[in-house]
Amino acid sequence: MPVESIYRLIRASSEPFSGAFSTIEGDTRIVIWEAEPFEYKSAYSAVPGQVLFSDGKDPIIACGDGVIKLIRVSSSVDECHDMKALIIKSLRNRLV
Repeated sequence: MPVESIYRLIRASSEPFSGAFSTIEGDTRIVIWEAEPFEYKSAYSAVPGQVLFSDGKDPIIACGDGVIKLIRVSSSVDECHDMKALIIKSLRNRLV
């Protein structure tokens, strides 16, 4: 999906709703509460959903026509668990 479509889906699914979700590393479910399109003009080779790099502590994810920065994420069971660190640690894996 294009970055703008994913961004809109995340915004529409955020609080008071249950959040947009994805999985990482096979079965770990993450909930995405806030994200924003990320301006990245350098060339990259990635498939949509692939973790590219981090901007500080925020994971940057490849989309169909660009990249998106995940600002606020949690696990589906524990909001205190640092899911961004898990996503960044899985660099080059895919969110599906």
